[in-house]
Amino acid sequence: MVKKVRSENTTFGSDTHSFKVPMGTTAQRVREGSAEAGQMRYNTSLAALEYYNGSSWVVLDVAPEITSISPSTIVEDGSTTTEVTITGSGFNAGTAVSLVSDDAASTITPSTVTFVNSTTLRFTCSAGQISAVTGLGADFNSAKSPFDVKVTSAGGKANTLANALSINSQIYWITAGGNLTNTFSGNRSVSATVEARDPESQAITYSVTTGSLPAGVSLNANTGAITGTDSNPGTVTTYNFEITATDGTNTNNQYFNIVSYPQTTETFTSTGTFTVPDGLTSVDVLVVAGGGGGGGQCNLGGGGGGGGLIYRPGLPITPGSPIAVTVGGAGSGGWNGTDPSQRGGTSQFAALAAIGGGGGGAFSGGAPGGSGGGGGGNSFQQPTTQGGTGTQPQQAGESGSYGFGNPGGTGAQGNFGPGGAAGGGGAGGRGSDFPNGAGGAGRNYSISGSPVDYAGGGGGNNNGAGNGGGGACGNPGTANRGGGGGGDSQPGGSGIVIVQY
Repeated sequence: MVKKVRSENTTFGSDTHSFKVPMGTTAQRVREGSAEAGQMRYNTSLAALEYYNGSSWVVLDVAPEITSISPSTIVEDGSTTTEVTITGSGFNAGTAVSLVSDDAASTITPSTVTFVNSTTLRFTCSAGQISAVTGLGADFNSAKSPFDVKVTSAGGKANTLANALSINSQIYWITAGGNLTNTFSGNRSVSATVEARDPESQAITYSVTTGSLPAGVSLNANTGAITGTDSNPGTVTTYNFEITATDGTNTNNQYFNIVSYPQTTETFTSTGTFTVPDGLTSVDVLVVAGGGGGGGQCNLGGGGGGGGLIYRPGLPITPGSPIAVTVGGAGSGGWNGTDPSQRGGTSQFAALAAIGGGGGGAFSGGAPGGSGGGGGGNSFQQPTTQGGTGTQPQQAGESGSYGFGNPGGTGAQGNFGPGGAAGGGGAGGRGSDFPNGAGGAGRNYSISGSPVDYAGGGGGNNNGAGNGGGGACGNPGTANRGGGGGGDSQPGGSGIVIVQY
């Protein structure tokens, strides 16, 4: 029942009674200047009582309060938006919302605030509104988060929920997308690491979400390490894959690839350049010098020494850096091994230098070389002639440590007694009577794809050739095998460089 006001002392019969005041929107107010002091109304736009104080309308309100917000963490990537619900009391349509950064230096006014009822508000910041203050990824400023959430009534009364809204910024990648590594048959072990970071220093886990790694290779979910042994299918294969990094809330994807190469062999029979493929860090290499030339004539001149030989598996190299390759030429035949032209040419790959074979003697000793030349025949009255020394194992560094060469055979007194030249695998035979003086054996490798003997010594007698390209008396050394030339002033064989990866 509505009571009528009869006098200034009128009372209501019950505490449940009420009276109705005029109501309307803000736009429907009596204009300032026309209103009278003391007038009161209910503002439906503000959902609050207001009165006119003689110069302006004043809202009768209390400070709104915040109990909680949900969600309390926003995943921020600079493009998506999240609606946040504020729960509390004393809200009305005029209640404003603001976010104050943890360092108190920045304030954000959400682009949208929705009044639901006196206990519920909702707000949304536009895309990029928060990240403009906090930064993103590597540029995230942790001093800005968490934010205080502040609600302010239309009358200016406010309350704040401190450290209420945390910002979980976007994960960012340290490792650039694209090729991680190339794998080769000579260096099939895969070792690469991908890295992403969380601005709030949360732990990151990794997973391959599309594509695949090479067979035998795996990703460590906790460290981002990609390791294993690649099993190449026999052709050049590119493995494309996507890795997702997550901190449990945020995710970020990056695309990578690994290129797998089958076994490749490059053979150099003349001087050139080895172009190192990107990602290749080691090679197996065979370096064979030119063979030395034989001396004198058959049954008198010693055989030429096989070229010095180096076999170095797993030679470290720098990806993308070209390597000069020198292939030693054949030593020419001559009468005495001391003639410099009888020595084979040096072959070289990077720091590996294979020394040319020594020349064979005639009425003289054999010359030193990677493998030594054989001593020549002599008269019955003169002393025996010595074979040349094999110098390849005495070379500095890896040229000696991985090198092979042997001494040439000693010539015997008298004709028909020249010594056989040394080979990469064995010493030359000692001359005595026909048909001794065989060339020293070479060494066998399958780096070319099939087993081949290299750097055999030349023979001092008709049937005394050393396997590995050495020539018997009257026959030259075999080209591109580094064999020594046979007696009778036969030239040696040219060298070769073979690279496998």
